Amino acid sequence: MLDSEVRAKFKIFQLSEEGRKYRDLEIDDVRFKEVSLANDEYFKFIKGKNKYIQRYIKVNEGKYPILGSSLKNGCISAYIKPIDDGDIVHQKCVTFNKDNAKGSIPFFRDYPFLMDRHHIAIIPESKLVDARYLEKALIYFFKIKKFGWGDNVADVSAVKKHSVPIPNDLLKTYTSFEIQEAIVAFLEFWKDSYTDIVRERVSKKKPIYEAIKKIVVENTFKYDKFLVENFNNFTKDKSINLKLEDITFKKEPLHDIAEFPAMTRVSGGIDLKINEYNKLPISEQEQYFALVSGTVENNQIAGYIHKERLAEKSLSNSNIITWTRINSNIFFIQEKPVCTNDDSFVMEVNANNSIEYVKLSIIVAMKKKSFHWGNKAGKTVVKSVSILIPEQLNDYSSQEIQIILVDFWNKIIDQIDKQLIIYKRMSKLTDSIDRAFLYRTFSKIDWSKE
Repeated sequence: MLDSEVRAKFKIFQLSEEGRKYRDLEIDDVRFKEVSLANDEYFKFIKGKNKYIQRYIKVNEGKYPILGSSLKNGCISAYIKPIDDGDIVHQKCVTFNKDNAKGSIPFFRDYPFLMDRHHIAIIPESKLVDARYLEKALIYFFKIKKFGWGDNVADVSAVKKHSVPIPNDLLKTYTSFEIQEAIVAFLEFWKDSYTDIVRERVSKKKPIYEAIKKIVVENTFKYDKFLVENFNNFTKDKSINLKLEDITFKKEPLHDIAEFPAMTRVSGGIDLKINEYNKLPISEQEQYFALVSGTVENNQIAGYIHKERLAEKSLSNSNIITWTRINSNIFFIQEKPVCTNDDSFVMEVNANNSIEYVKLSIIVAMKKKSFHWGNKAGKTVVKSVSILIPEQLNDYSSQEIQIILVDFWNKIIDQIDKQLIIYKRMSKLTDSIDRAFLYRTFSKIDWSKE
């Protein structure tokens, strides 16, 4: 019989409008039998055809979807004409991609289609097995098998080893097929009524928060109404006599507020990878210095160089900003001294400005520029960039206002990050709930209650 939790949820489903038609189904009395997918009385496997290759697909556009190995668009790669009408699958069925590094997934099909050699269909006997039920019964199996490439592909022989629970007829009230339909409706009810609603909410809200996060600093300079209100509340709560609309910003070129020291570049490879450096005791770590490079990973740190390899002027001061000439929109603050290679540069913000404020303002100023290998953001280019600096106001110096703005930005961004973490957890939770329903429905059947 079905797992007790599934039966309890099914009874709740029966009280809903969607479950009204199944209210006389005694779910506690339903019993199952295991049916192997190798049982040709119940299931027929059809392999895709070798003849549907890309050369044919590209030049034979038509009305029939051709299914392949790619999971994009439900494995539909194109719409084409059949080479032979006998290749068209018309029956309701379940199909799956045979081999893909990202896995294999079963799909319910209720329309005519074609398959290449990377796709397979299972045609259930229409009077014995509901194709939608079969899809639900296979989803969790495919998930735990983790089919992919090489020795673990979802070929016919591998899938035929699996069995699915098929309900027996329930006296004269419900046939096996009708019970399958009821179980499908039950699973869809919980998916539609809860997890899909949560997913839709996340899909709408998450991009909005991500977009806001990217423009918080930029829109502050534009006196955005939302940010003005929030900044003024922020300063009021901190008893700071400062309103955003009263702050005046002026353009200042970076060469007036920062130094760009000439550094001796480090040549050759790194001495230690990041993970190797992190394993060293503190006393040994002091013998090495971070090399900032063209990477934007790990705070621009490619690895570590032993101090004996450093020449004169190879090492920067602490608390500096670094960037790579390959990417104009990413700048990093390095709290400790670093060395550089040909793809990285250093600037030292003067004592009258906040290094955090300058870094965030540079990112805004560089936002519309596009630098790459053919158009590099070298020292000369970046030195000429101007950023917006607040002027003194209400006995607050420019630097003090910068620090207040950075605190405000960090608060807003931190709130957004927390909300994005919640959305990420919600997405994972909905996936887990869907999997749990399928798992408990099809893998937790109590076979002692036959």
